[in-house]
Amino acid sequence: MPGKMVTADAQFGIARILRPWDGALSRTGPYEGQPVSSQIMLTEVLTPPGGAPLDPFAETGSAGYASNLIKGLDVPVGSRVILWLPAIQSGGRVDFRYSWSITWRLRNVYDYRNARMPFHFPKQGEGVPDTSTVPAEPRVVIPCAVQSVVYAESPEPVGLFTRTTANIRAEDVSTGFSQLGLPFIPSPVGGTGIFQQGLADPNVNAAAPYPLYMVHEVQAVGDEMLIGLFRTDAGGLSPTWDFATDDQFVAQYLGSDFPDIGVYAMVGTAP
Repeated sequence: MPGKMVTADAQFGIARILRPWDGALSRTGPYEGQPVSSQIMLTEVLTPPGGAPLDPFAETGSAGYASNLIKGLDVPVGSRVILWLPAIQSGGRVDFRYSWSITWRLRNVYDYRNARMPFHFPKQGEGVPDTSTVPAEPRVVIPCAVQSVVYAESPEPVGLFTRTTANIRAEDVSTGFSQLGLPFIPSPVGGTGIFQQGLADPNVNAAAPYPLYMVHEVQAVGDEMLIGLFRTDAGGLSPTWDFATDDQFVAQYLGSDFPDIGVYAMVGTAP
């Protein structure tokens, strides 16, 4: 464009797309019929259409790692993480029942030594073994914590020397908003304008032209971030995942129908 120079943002990386592993939302998959508190985990898409479900060490069967250790997204501790979270829509309306969980992990010296992974947990040796296997298998230490929010108890305590308590609670993110109507545009095109394209077919999906995402920003407090989706069973809805009826739009949005919809994560620092 004449007179303008466009460069990549030096502070933030390009969007990394996170999606469930391929087949996770199938009606014959493992989530179907399970409690809706069972999180649908999203991981970075390296091989379309889905994310990788397992940690690289678990995938290769490395000693010291559980075979079912799930994969995280590497993020520098202290960095800012911009998240574009899909608001699941049905017939042009947003479904308020769904929430996103954010979880953090620390990697250890052993991870760094073997794969040059960022780490902030100082132990290189083994932690507590897994005795569910015979013989018991060694395990390196990988701690995990949920995203939290702190608030002070209310009402304020009375008395000069009265102590108060700051409560820490798990903080989930609900993506619900009232969708505004599409804008009108002048002739010769005429009619309504659209906000986005290419994510869904507007001829078959009423939500396709509208903004699909809500933006949330967090500070990285671990070496890896994990994002999961769950819903409530309020209002007489099924207490289990049902991708044929109650949760069909989750299966549609995050399944193979719309391969470019997922959580978008951009990691960096504020300028």
